[in-house]
Amino acid sequence: MQQQATAELTRVLLRTGHGTFLSAQNDHSVQIESHVLDPETFDLDWNADGGDKKSFTLRSCAHGTYLSVTSTGGQHKIILTAEKSGDAHFIVEENDGKKTIKSIGGLYLANLDADDPSSVGTSTTSPNGDNRVYLEAYWLPQVPSHYLNSLLKEGYCVLPTLISRDLAVETKAHVAKFEASGQGMSTDVQHRIADLINLHPTFASLTAHPLIVGILRQFLGTTMRCATFSSNTLLPQDGSKDAGLGWHVDYPYHDVPLPWPPVELPLGAQVLWCLDDFRTENGGTMFQEKSHLLMRRPVYDYSTPPGSQVLECPAGSVLIAHSAWWHR
Repeated sequence: MQQQATAELTRVLLRTGHGTFLSAQNDHSVQIESHVLDPETFDLDWNADGGDKKSFTLRSCAHGTYLSVTSTGGQHKIILTAEKSGDAHFIVEENDGKKTIKSIGGLYLANLDADDPSSVGTSTTSPNGDNRVYLEAYWLPQVPSHYLNSLLKEGYCVLPTLISRDLAVETKAHVAKFEASGQGMSTDVQHRIADLINLHPTFASLTAHPLIVGILRQFLGTTMRCATFSSNTLLPQDGSKDAGLGWHVDYPYHDVPLPWPPVELPLGAQVLWCLDDFRTENGGTMFQEKSHLLMRRPVYDYSTPPGSQVLECPAGSVLIAHSAWWHR
């Protein structure tokens, strides 16, 4: 996740060691689930009276209730409360470089049964790495469903600066090193390296980013798979009319005969990690909004139809697009 000053931290995700997320459900229950949408996003408010260890409260972004640990008759449980209270305060402890969540009363939040992802509760001793609940920063300006809804309705969504500019620069340097070593293939338009995930662990961590995986599972279903992971470096063009790439759709639609399945049953999605600032001047992707609804291939040409837009976003941003989305 992006590293920023604590004072700016306003929203977090709570994640266990095996990748599932603590979720505040709309029925006011608490569960641990695999997807990452609104119930897994919490507002975090620091409390001034936390002493040496700052305390904070966690409020569900989905429906505004507070996460709380209560003790009744020797039984401890996690609940959601309508109002902020003393037992809704938490502190952070560092474990293996990760921030573990602990209540003011000294109870750790934990996944109690590794074989049951829905099992969530408290532990009086520090849980192990697999069932600890960790605090992760969430820096996006909107809750996750905003981006999923944009993907469904507009054919794409942009998650601005999902990773830091520093990490984008570092990742770009890895790509440049592999290009310089002769990896991949070049055309007059671009240089591509296939199976990038095998070349450096940074690429694997981007592929498995929990928010991206969560959105895609909602969009494509839980049986989705990653068909390819490659780099694509656009090469300088001479500015002529027919330079660059023409209008097209992406895998698998360019290989599937018409008619295609209904748009609400997508066959694929493209995830583009922007390692440079995307601008008109440097070849930012041109697209036609809602073109995925047409469910057909565009004419492969270099035109600029009315309503065409250019993707402009800072390095570290991520584009997710319906694979039938028209772009060039």
